[in-house]
Amino acid sequence: MSTFEFPYIPGGYRHIELSDFSLFASPDESSAHVEWLKQTVREVSDALRSFLNFCPKRRLAVCCYRSNQEACECLDRKIDSTMALAPFDDNSKGLIVLQSPEADRRNGDSNRMKRILAHEMAHQFVSEISNSKKVLGDGNVNRIVPAWLDEGFAVVVSRLVWNDITPLKESIELFNNCTELMTFGELNWHLDDLWSKLRDKAFMCSTAAVYLLVQETSVDYVFRHLNIISGRYDNNGVCAPDKFREEIPL
Repeated sequence: MSTFEFPYIPGGYRHIELSDFSLFASPDESSAHVEWLKQTVREVSDALRSFLNFCPKRRLAVCCYRSNQEACECLDRKIDSTMALAPFDDNSKGLIVLQSPEADRRNGDSNRMKRILAHEMAHQFVSEISNSKKVLGDGNVNRIVPAWLDEGFAVVVSRLVWNDITPLKESIELFNNCTELMTFGELNWHLDDLWSKLRDKAFMCSTAAVYLLVQETSVDYVFRHLNIISGRYDNNGVCAPDKFREEIPL
């Protein structure tokens, strides 16, 4: 599988083909960091597959940008130096992009990177099970699961898979005490806008909403019924805690 089969990968990047995923990295990336990436991606992939009891058929690729400038140029948009994205997936493959510790030292934090990779892989799993496709900047015309549910599920899974429950409980507390709630459409808009001033709040509300759904049912239930859940909440409806405290009928 060559770089030409994936957008957003710089020419000249090393292509490392492994049994369950492909890795693209700058020739200047240290061998030690490339080996760490191999091990970490495999560890996260194995953990997430086991946690969700799901074996993806789409081929996963991970690209590690050497610098933030290179990331911004390849993605054709400004992103923060610690940001990772899942900018592309189709019926056969999906891509996750992240940035090297050379771009920002926080990218060398092992626990943080495992959580971020779990979050982005969860997006890929959601896309596959819902039969969605994506190209960054396409206006989400082929996205079936709305942003609030997609992002909320990715956050919840990336915490639960490592048994990191405290931030999820905190999100519910904040959600319960929020006096200015958003509609589902507003949540989607702010989540899709990488520089929205209300993006953090939208993440909090979406995370809490999905965690409430998980508490009422289960992670597996939510994952297997994403398309049904997507159709239950109108964009004009207000995303409020009481809407997620009863089981969703099939």
